[in-house]
Amino acid sequence: MRILLTAAVTCCATFGLASCAPVPTARVGAIPASASKTPALAAVVSKTPAPATATQAPVVSVPAPESPATAVADADTTPAPSPNADSTPRLNRSALFGLRIIAMHNEVREAAGVEPIHWDSSLAAAAKAYAQELAKSGRWAHSAMADRPGQGENLWMGTHAAFRLDEMVGAWAREGRMFHAGAFPAVSKTGNWDDVGHYTQMIWPGSIRVGCAVGSSARYDYLVCRYSPAGNVMGSTALVTASVNKASLKFARGPVTSNSALD
Repeated sequence: MRILLTAAVTCCATFGLASCAPVPTARVGAIPASASKTPALAAVVSKTPAPATATQAPVVSVPAPESPATAVADADTTPAPSPNADSTPRLNRSALFGLRIIAMHNEVREAAGVEPIHWDSSLAAAAKAYAQELAKSGRWAHSAMADRPGQGENLWMGTHAAFRLDEMVGAWAREGRMFHAGAFPAVSKTGNWDDVGHYTQMIWPGSIRVGCAVGSSARYDYLVCRYSPAGNVMGSTALVTASVNKASLKFARGPVTSNSALD
């Protein structure tokens, strides 16, 4: 676990264990962890390694999400809305949500020399259900592994209407600065894979499908992404040849502003 900037924390989980550390008002996370965490104006980050390799499933490519309710923010150039403004209705009408999620993931994957990932509407529906559950309960934790067999998960939480989509996804991507190629979990320059777990799930070569959604409460926005097959598999050599072209991660440059965290 670690604290991001002055008021941010990251949490990532894959298959196995999960750890989280409290942070101000936002958080992000990668799935497989089942430990429960409750947000209290703090962010948490947890990442858990997958127990075994997942069975490869056929790629399902969908140009855009079918449900406008999963939309979040607009382009990188769109100024962040005022934290006091309720922009969720506008964001939810955006038909570009799925396309932008895929574009950002594939920008990160291309920079690491990994093949593109594809949108999956069934994963998006599952992500939407869990994002809404987090928003309704105020709970901060990865979903139970039994509820997402063979799926990896990244989570992010931040102050409602204060962050653009590129800032949310960019928080995961920036972990690439601490990544080094190797057999998982020996993939972090810090010696702690938890510091790069969201990023490694994003670039995991075997994860060929993704679906994401955002759920919102009066105080927080929750971004959930589900991946299949799941990444961060303990003992896997999938990332041995991966490397990061940091100059290519344009949207992920710069720090995330306050009140954002990862899980």
